[in-house]
Amino acid sequence: MKILARCVALLAGLLAGADAADATPGARLAADERLRLDGVLDEAAWQRAAALDDLRQSQPVPGAPGTQRTVVRLAWDDANLFVAVEAFDTEPGRIVARQMQRDSELFFDDHVTVVLDPHGRGREGYLFRVNPLGARSDAMIFEGQEQDGDWDGRWRAATRVHEAGWTAEIAIPFTTLSVDTNTAAWGVNVERRVARSNERVRLAGDLRETPISSLAELLTLSGIQVASPGLGLRLEPYLVLRESFDHAGDDSRSELSPGIDMFYRVTPAITAALTINTDFAEAEVDEQRVNLTRFPLFFPEKREFFLQDTALFRFAGLGQSPLPFFSRRIGLDEAGNPVDIDVGGKLSGRQGRLAFGTLGARVAAGPNTPAATLGVARAAYELAPGLSAGVIGTAGDPRADRDAHTLGADLQYRNSDVAGTGRSLYTEAWWQDTHTEGLPGGGAWGFAVDYPNTGPTANARFNHIDEDYDPALGFVFQTGIREGFGELGYWLRPAGYDAVIPEFDWVVRERFDGGLEYVLYNPEVYVENRAGDYVFPELRFERERLFEPFEILPGIVIPAGDYRYNRAVLSAGTSRDRALSVEASVLAGDYFTGQRRDYELEFLWQPTQRYNIALEYEVTDIDLPEGRFIVRVTEADLNVNFSTRLVLNLTAQHDNVSERLGLNGRLRWSFAEHHDLFLVVNHDLSTLDDDFRRLNTETIAKVALSVAL
Repeated sequence: MKILARCVALLAGLLAGADAADATPGARLAADERLRLDGVLDEAAWQRAAALDDLRQSQPVPGAPGTQRTVVRLAWDDANLFVAVEAFDTEPGRIVARQMQRDSELFFDDHVTVVLDPHGRGREGYLFRVNPLGARSDAMIFEGQEQDGDWDGRWRAATRVHEAGWTAEIAIPFTTLSVDTNTAAWGVNVERRVARSNERVRLAGDLRETPISSLAELLTLSGIQVASPGLGLRLEPYLVLRESFDHAGDDSRSELSPGIDMFYRVTPAITAALTINTDFAEAEVDEQRVNLTRFPLFFPEKREFFLQDTALFRFAGLGQSPLPFFSRRIGLDEAGNPVDIDVGGKLSGRQGRLAFGTLGARVAAGPNTPAATLGVARAAYELAPGLSAGVIGTAGDPRADRDAHTLGADLQYRNSDVAGTGRSLYTEAWWQDTHTEGLPGGGAWGFAVDYPNTGPTANARFNHIDEDYDPALGFVFQTGIREGFGELGYWLRPAGYDAVIPEFDWVVRERFDGGLEYVLYNPEVYVENRAGDYVFPELRFERERLFEPFEILPGIVIPAGDYRYNRAVLSAGTSRDRALSVEASVLAGDYFTGQRRDYELEFLWQPTQRYNIALEYEVTDIDLPEGRFIVRVTEADLNVNFSTRLVLNLTAQHDNVSERLGLNGRLRWSFAEHHDLFLVVNHDLSTLDDDFRRLNTETIAKVALSVAL
């Protein structure tokens, strides 16, 4: 009976998510009361709001009081949630603040982070971060703690640095959030980072391994009532002037095109969006890379329309492959060239325990692709705290004029306080089935478990992918395989160190038509001190069987065969808290029939908040009996911050395989709140035979406005 009772108690602990802490007092503004965002807390509402100052360290000494006093106050009216943070500092001259650009890496500055769970379910939420200069970044939180940093919300912040430290005032409109009006209590957390000592203090939760984005341990904020947002319609018209010139063909082209994005708040928790004549002129350029593998390269999505609410379309915790839906399949061909989107629409949000997202688009014909109507739908239902089941479906094929669809289902369990131990456990299981007209159908399935904690830490994943698996709107590296991979380690925190993690990684991949294809055994040790500097030595013992000859570069073919090779890797870096930070890595050892050496070096110089410079240099030196080659990839970035509203980004990229030098310049001026002017210049040159020859030039001007009704 005792054993049965213990089993029942453990199961109850697994299914019982972490309860929110005691209710947090805040101040509700009167109907005629206003807060002025200026970093000065002199309004009466702030004096009425309770001063929350019992923040505890999560790093470097979990549970200890902060070395610098921090006071948090909360207030709200019918339309906004307000957060005020007084970050007192006994040495204000040592406050670190180097970033001014929206969505830059504020993580390494002094900063304040606010986390909200408007539904109070611990599944989806929002993260807002601001540094002492008023630079902002944000993220959507999904699956309990995972962050989608590409999400951009509409919110405001004002900061002030003074002789006692610095102060932040934040206003978050309820229309920015998916809000359940039936939820009586929200979850809230606030974290402050002191960069010079790498110290973090939080209102709730003090485990180092638990990220601030975790929705498992939040304070409860009761009494918020969300008023109707009026018509709930937001219009974002834009006008784009594009000039392109083909230097080789001496051909120029000019185009002036209008477009509009429309957003309608169906309910406080459900949003509909429509885009007409979509343009992505302001999107960042892709990283220039050389593919030395047998598999396709994966490039992340960077277009804002597809980044919004992207977390709702994620499936089973899969990162890159096999994905049933990959948004870059819409509006981009396989080479990454843009294809016009005539019209697109989205409907997404939450209703009770159900979270859902739908997306559809009509894509115009491109030089190498037909016109197509494409769509995806995703839904997930919370069965119990931390346990959810979901489905996904896609329709359409951007590659050819034919029918295609993919169906999938997944089951996810996430618990950040297993049986009251403070330990985290995540599991996923999933299934997919694909059908493409004229091709045999195929499927895929898999499961994963993750135990990411201090002390013992481990994760493992298994994928089974049929030979004929073909997700027309998804992404897959390789089909016809079963593969397993994972990590097993132990996270230590000796005095003076933030992490010492000895770990063993492995990968095993098998082909259905021929047996074992690849094996990796990878012992490693990651060491990071409290300042954020790290060293990371690894040993890689690999076996790879080539079933067919592998042309690694034109004219250099590695014959089919069974190969075993051993390699060593050493990576090290300094903390980005410093004005000058350096990261470097070296790989050396066997490679198929010969030898391989890889060198990577990255410098980041941030002398002031006005500008920063990043330099990256990668060299791959491969010496084989079939031939020797050296691949060099270089990237240089200059970011100039005239203010938080006016930013210039310059990028140069080159590799000696394509012999192409790509230059990109992007100026963004937010001349009013939510009104932007973009000026973009893309210029490509050929460096073949050390002769700089112009290939093409594109100049773009885009004005984007926003009107809320």
